[in-house]
Amino acid sequence: MAAQTEHSTHALEWLTWFMENWKRVAIVAVGAVVLIGGYYLYLYQHEQHEAEASRALTDVRSLAERGAGGAPDVKAEDYRRIATAYKGTDAARQASFLAAGAMFAEGRYEEARVAFDKYVHDYPKDPMSGSAALGLAAALESLRKPDEALAAYQNVVSRYPNDAVTAQAKLALGRLYEAKGQPEAAMKIYQEMAKPTAMSAWSGDFVRRQDELLRRHPELTPKVVPPAATNVFSVPGVTPPPAAVTAPVPAPVTPATPAPAPEAKKK
Repeated sequence: MAAQTEHSTHALEWLTWFMENWKRVAIVAVGAVVLIGGYYLYLYQHEQHEAEASRALTDVRSLAERGAGGAPDVKAEDYRRIATAYKGTDAARQASFLAAGAMFAEGRYEEARVAFDKYVHDYPKDPMSGSAALGLAAALESLRKPDEALAAYQNVVSRYPNDAVTAQAKLALGRLYEAKGQPEAAMKIYQEMAKPTAMSAWSGDFVRRQDELLRRHPELTPKVVPPAATNVFSVPGVTPPPAAVTAPVPAPVTPATPAPAPEAKKK
């Protein structure tokens, strides 16, 4: 009985509190509904925005693929418009990379350099970051800045050692070393990448460059050192045969000279 009385008392207290604070409760409830509804609305709009951006990029890429057959070419600006209009979407990220590549193809190397560099900084962990870094180095090489290009290619090799672009960067490094009059440095790269353990889609190019360099610089041909003769008796567990015993050779015998016959006495 006492428990029922206590329960009734608590219920009455809660009801009294609610009647006094129902406005605040209603405001909090409405706010929660608005926040949750707004979040789901944002997700919906974001998905729609992503889908629209993806369709726009697909349309432009389709035009680019048909361009090889004589259709109007797609320009870098076509990709840049998508990157600007749909900023923050995955399609915009892809469009930024494609715009940089299109600038390079159009011979706008300085703009391509800036675009590739921005992509590397904006998306450092993106799978295409290595390709963008390679594009940056290629743009510097096309701008006739060999020292900066050399450093950029070396950055690709050290920063993306397991990326497929590393082989392309090393091939470019060898080419630049040849142009700078450093055939030894170029040969070192070609020999390293021509090994069976370094197989890649570019292995044939490394072998070809190595052969061409050897024709121009035969002094770089690796010297073949003949293997040293192996003493089988120095191998543990192998006992050399005993030395042959040579019998002493007797000294030659000189025949004795006969004594002269005695002379007869004269009478």
